[in-house]
Amino acid sequence: MVSSRKPTVGVIDSGIGTWSSVVNVFEYIGVEVAPVSNPKKLNSFSHVVLPGVGNFSKAANILSQSGWSQAIEAFVKRGDLLLGICLGMQLLGKSSEEGDAKGLGLLDFTSVALSRLGPKRVPNIGWATLNHGENHPLMSGIGLDSKFYFSHGYAVNENAFCSIAQTVHNETFSSVVAEGQIFGVQFHPEKSHSQGRKLLSNFAGL
Repeated sequence: MVSSRKPTVGVIDSGIGTWSSVVNVFEYIGVEVAPVSNPKKLNSFSHVVLPGVGNFSKAANILSQSGWSQAIEAFVKRGDLLLGICLGMQLLGKSSEEGDAKGLGLLDFTSVALSRLGPKRVPNIGWATLNHGENHPLMSGIGLDSKFYFSHGYAVNENAFCSIAQTVHNETFSSVVAEGQIFGVQFHPEKSHSQGRKLLSNFAGL
């Protein structure tokens, strides 16, 4: 269910990711946006972004111990829209090989270490394209030649049920996931120039 309210985007400031650049992009494209540092304030928004960088277990414990996990779960149950970015996407799943902490469990996947069996260095840092269908509204207007900026050493398996776009780095992994009103991108749209702005605009318009 998509919220009938005017789209307003909240960017979570939980200490596990840099929220300011995400806020700046939404402001640039004319979307009403604000950082959210209090879990109790999530119900003020129709769309919420969970950015994340760093270690999965550390981030998962921060979310759990500070009340964010419960607030995000309640937000999703209400039917509003959630987008996880980079580590924020991985946290939407059940767990990760990067430690033993539990993720939010909103989507049915586990993050695994990127394969080092191949010519490309790990972690994956740099630009890459997405293999995706053109019928998902999150990907509307984004061509197969569009490149996005990645920075990660763990990823979601390409065969995840919720995978809607994939990228190759020694092996194929899921670069975009979507199920219901929950979305995740492994790359950084806020660092991906016009194509990143287009994706965030698509999200805000859902």
